[in-house]
Amino acid sequence: MPQSRDHKNRKIPDAASSESLHITNMFTWRAYILLGSLLFMIFYWVVPAWLNHELSTLQHGSVRPIAETLFMRRIYWIQLAGIALGSICIVFAIRNYFFTYPIKRPISRRGGSNVNFFCRLFAKLMG
Repeated sequence: MPQSRDHKNRKIPDAASSESLHITNMFTWRAYILLGSLLFMIFYWVVPAWLNHELSTLQHGSVRPIAETLFMRRIYWIQLAGIALGSICIVFAIRNYFFTYPIKRPISRRGGSNVNFFCRLFAKLMG
């Protein structure tokens, strides 16, 4: 079955692949676990507690009913963002734990294979 021209021409430039690889290899797997835990705690517990505290200070205000509906809806979104950020950091931690390379190697030497692997994986999942 012949491939379409659009499929052949969709390639990531080398600059974009090395830049994204540099971002994902910025921290060690331990740092990603710590960052994920910290982001999860902030977005899941600290920010909602702060919003509830701010809501409790508006006890006799005329804005309280409007603020209560807005804050309660946003608290759920913020908690979901905390779960998402924590999960993303865990994925990067697992990736860096199993597929880490010494930092002394040039990025261009290993950058293409990692990015191409994930691009092919996402293409198969989407198609």
